[in-house]
Amino acid sequence: MFGGPSSTNIGELVIFLVGLTFLLAGFWLFFRTLAFLGVAKQTTGNVVDVEERVSEDPDTVGRVQEYYYAIIEFTTADGATVRAKSQIGHGRPPRIGDTVSILYDPRRPEDIREATFTGTWLFPSLTIGIGGLATLIGVLLLLS
Repeated sequence: MFGGPSSTNIGELVIFLVGLTFLLAGFWLFFRTLAFLGVAKQTTGNVVDVEERVSEDPDTVGRVQEYYYAIIEFTTADGATVRAKSQIGHGRPPRIGDTVSILYDPRRPEDIREATFTGTWLFPSLTIGIGGLATLIGVLLLLS
């Protein structure tokens, strides 16, 4: 007599599928970053302003986290002056006047990344790592 899938098997399958989704998203981010780096130009810019975002933690009443995004002004290779917001928020505000190394897409110069590991590879690395680990755990649970 067939009793249907057990809740344990469904849970293991969910872990596997969530892991696989993260893994695929991580590889998408990885290849997107490679494509960006293939066309990006590197330059330096100056922090001219800071944008603050406040995020409330839904699990903790009244707890907020502030993130600060640098507004960076730089000159492109063809001489245009551009102001763009960093994609990575920081827990401490950057200082106005600081010089930062950035990468930008010449076709869309407002598309900038900080020329650091955090600015280019952090999200793909974390997503692939979490996805790979969850996928592996899911496979091992399904096979056990």
